[in-house]
Amino acid sequence: MKLSDPIVDEVRAAREAIVAACDYDLDKLATVLKEHEMQSGRKVVRLPPKRPTMNPFRTLAIGLTLALSAVSAGAATLTSASAFEKLGSLVGDWEAKSEKGAVVRINYRLVAAESVLVQTYKTPSGRETLTVFHLDGASLIATHYCAQGNQPRLRLDSASTNKALAFLFFDATNLPDSRASHLHRLQVDLLDPDHFAQTETYSPEGKDEIGVLRFARVR
Repeated sequence: MKLSDPIVDEVRAAREAIVAACDYDLDKLATVLKEHEMQSGRKVVRLPPKRPTMNPFRTLAIGLTLALSAVSAGAATLTSASAFEKLGSLVGDWEAKSEKGAVVRINYRLVAAESVLVQTYKTPSGRETLTVFHLDGASLIATHYCAQGNQPRLRLDSASTNKALAFLFFDATNLPDSRASHLHRLQVDLLDPDHFAQTETYSPEGKDEIGVLRFARVR
């Protein structure tokens, strides 16, 4: 059974009459209602639109997403060419002290029309090794001429950032056994214009041996 209320029925009838008079045109209806509002002489209170409140956890999640996106975008802009340019900022002489207090010296210089960066590493005993950096198409390669007599080649890791350049082993010459000790990973952390850290990971018998030195610019 349908219930009927005289007040509701009256309101519905008035609504239908107004809408019909406007030919069911919403623009006409809005104009008519606005005219009635002005003619009524009544004070109309207008409240500012309410802004939807956001869950604080949702706000935090959005903030983290934007921050991570910015970081990812920054990482994505690092190309092999820009990484080589950053390494080029190390040209000059550097010193570091080992855990035992011995002084280790490194020199960086550009050769071959500045297309190759040569790192000369001199141990406290006076023994030298070389690491040569150069572009190979879209890749940045580091070839390490080790005192052990092998020459590992490492490629810039795609996960590298503007401040942390990591190189991963992909092949070597004069390395008859892959389990023999060789440079497996090299990372250069650019701390500021006068300091950088170098982390070397060797893998004798498949076990990592990690050495870290912090260098300061001499000149």
